[in-house]
Amino acid sequence: MARNVDERERPSEWLRRVRETRCYAALVEESRELAIAAYRVACAACRTSPRATSVPTLREVHAAALEVVGDDPTPLPPMAALRQQCAAAGLLVIDAS
Repeated sequence: MARNVDERERPSEWLRRVRETRCYAALVEESRELAIAAYRVACAACRTSPRATSVPTLREVHAAALEVVGDDPTPLPPMAALRQQCAAAGLLVIDAS
């Protein structure tokens, strides 16, 4: 699941491929953290929404984390931890709490 041009330039195609192939484990492995993988999914979803934006909200990152974890019994980190991990990686997140 190497980062490629599709993730940035064709986010709807990239997101569809991730969802269809369910390659979330590879995405987490490549991203090295669940929060970063979730951020990537959230960003792609944000760029393909009717009101496109390039910065996801914390709730969108959390929803993407739920999608990435799926049926895996891995516990989902709290939203505060997702925010901290994104901040530590230098990723912008809108915190509308």
